[in-house]
Amino acid sequence: MEIFAFKKTLVIFAFSGVLIPLQVQSQSYNTALGIRWGDGIGITARQRIMKKTSVEGIFYQHQKTTQTIAGVMLDHHMPLLTKRLNMYAGGGFGRAFDQSENERSAPYNAILVNAGLEFTIARLNLSWDIVPVIPLSEQENSLTTLTAFSLRYVLVKKSKNGLFQNDKNKKRHQKHKRKAKRRKK
Repeated sequence: MEIFAFKKTLVIFAFSGVLIPLQVQSQSYNTALGIRWGDGIGITARQRIMKKTSVEGIFYQHQKTTQTIAGVMLDHHMPLLTKRLNMYAGGGFGRAFDQSENERSAPYNAILVNAGLEFTIARLNLSWDIVPVIPLSEQENSLTTLTAFSLRYVLVKKSKNGLFQNDKNKKRHQKHKRKAKRRKK
């Protein structure tokens, strides 16, 4: 019963960070892809879907527990000093697979809660986060915590004109609009 109360508290805490609105812009990229390295090794991809919200996918081999975790999380970004330095919090769902050689256990579904800091400069995004993996099944009752640094390459920088608009195309379109206006005069 105590584990269920703890899980509920963590989920509420994580999603409260996603729902708190801030007026300052955060995140200076749209799409980033890279590696995670800490108490294991893995890959990570992050895609901005709204002004301060991103979706992150991770695939991570935790060395201490011999688990492999695949998951998707929704993160809310909050700027600290500038849009390039921000903290984030969120959560999502994942699946954990035990890779130990001695004993095979069944894969299980889990809630992933995360919080971290990230800094972006030029096309490099560096972040550190902590991700508790909370099992949803009754058979698996151990909480696994992942801590890692992520180094991502920014594939698509954030546009000043909108979430998915290309700045060059918008400028070209505005230039053609002005020319068409002059012709009408």
